Amino acid sequence: MLLALCEGLKTLSCRPVVGMIRNSQKPNLETVKQARCLGIEVEVFECRGRLDWSTSRRISNWLQGQKVELIHTHGYKSDIYGATAARDFDIPMVATCHGLPKGQLGSLGLGHLYGILDRLFLRGFERVVAVSDELADSLQKRGIRKKRITVIPNGVPVARFAEALPTLGREIGKANRIVVGMVGRLIAEKGPDLFLKAAQAILVRFPDTLFALIGNGQERRNLEELARELKIEGNVIFTGERRDMPEIYASLDIVVLPSLSEGMPMAILEAMAAGKPVVASCVGAIPGVVLPNRTGLLVEPGDVVGLHRAITTLVAAPELRVRLGEEGQRLIRRHYSAEAMAQGYMEIYHQVVGRRVAA
Repeated sequence: MLLALCEGLKTLSCRPVVGMIRNSQKPNLETVKQARCLGIEVEVFECRGRLDWSTSRRISNWLQGQKVELIHTHGYKSDIYGATAARDFDIPMVATCHGLPKGQLGSLGLGHLYGILDRLFLRGFERVVAVSDELADSLQKRGIRKKRITVIPNGVPVARFAEALPTLGREIGKANRIVVGMVGRLIAEKGPDLFLKAAQAILVRFPDTLFALIGNGQERRNLEELARELKIEGNVIFTGERRDMPEIYASLDIVVLPSLSEGMPMAILEAMAAGKPVVASCVGAIPGVVLPNRTGLLVEPGDVVGLHRAITTLVAAPELRVRLGEEGQRLIRRHYSAEAMAQGYMEIYHQVVGRRVAA
């Protein structure tokens, strides 16, 4: 979403610079590589712990030599470090809330602490953008003033996904087999174990079906073991992280997202932009884009039986897959394009910066 936004902003005479916080314990720089490939400026700021206040100093030192008119943060850690770094520069701030901090480890766990800090810092931002109405309501309940909250759905560069070639299909020897894919981090919250359990049931009727998990995460080893326990490892592919996502979607016949909680997941928007039918849990903002029997199929979160029935329906019905995929792609073009998203943010930027200048 961040990279799609930056690409869109560049066409609107904006100079975006992506500031990435590099966690020394888990240095994930995939977004940095992708940004540079797209010609987007990047600055990397080291972070040596879960709460490393020297990271704010590094950001502050960088700001001193720049002509930054606005800071836009994404996520609670960026909210906290960004606000702390900018406090001496009188730079207006906008934040996007993609979800709320989770992982509470007891009453004084880190998830709880991050949540408290984030709420406190967000109250000082000029505008907070929620990616769904549900998140906007949650922010208001957490003390963010309604007049400061704006809803802007995530957007994707539709043409890039609609016109890609299916490179993964060649890699895995797809031939005429159906490939059902799950795209996302391999963490419990995304429901990858539900995906594998549903796969076992589907293979009873359709033994040639392939199931691909695209992404990495802390549950990968457990999931590989689960696939062996279910005796389906021969039909399951773990691709790890991929940089060629448009080509990945082009290789899939059905995209599944069995998450237990979500905001507005990019995987669904990208899959629909690629013209793929979607099976997803009815959580977060998903029911607003996955419209039953129009753009995809919805299931209750945690319902393995419902999940395998929905996927089976699509595996067995190629004409239905085509119809849902085409309708979904039209929906994305109309309401969830990267261009529309960038225009929405640019309007907020002008309002916020203009108000600060006038004051």
